[in-house]
Amino acid sequence: MIEAEILLRGSTAITMIVYGVHQILRPVSWFSYVPGWLVKILPMKPETFMKEHGVGNALLGLLLLFNVRPEFTYWVVLVWWLSILPFAFYEDWRNGMRDIVIIAGITALITLTL
Repeated sequence: MIEAEILLRGSTAITMIVYGVHQILRPVSWFSYVPGWLVKILPMKPETFMKEHGVGNALLGLLLLFNVRPEFTYWVVLVWWLSILPFAFYEDWRNGMRDIVIIAGITALITLTL
């Protein structure tokens, strides 16, 4: 079981860290995930929003990678990915399907550690 937990945690964490760093460095590359209606109601520039999202992605990924407070972090990561899922489907259904697999992995991680 330990190996499965490490694999699930590590693969999701690395994905989050890499995505987060890319969102910070190249926020414009991620604009296709943000619908026009959301851009209109954002209290900040889209670049700032995406950079902040990237910081959240990277920080949660680091917490997950180093297994910091797993009883809390796993659930926050699950909610994070669930909140992103509609936007992934908005951008491209294939990205939504990818995120469903990540959500399934996080759910399995939670189940393994209950």
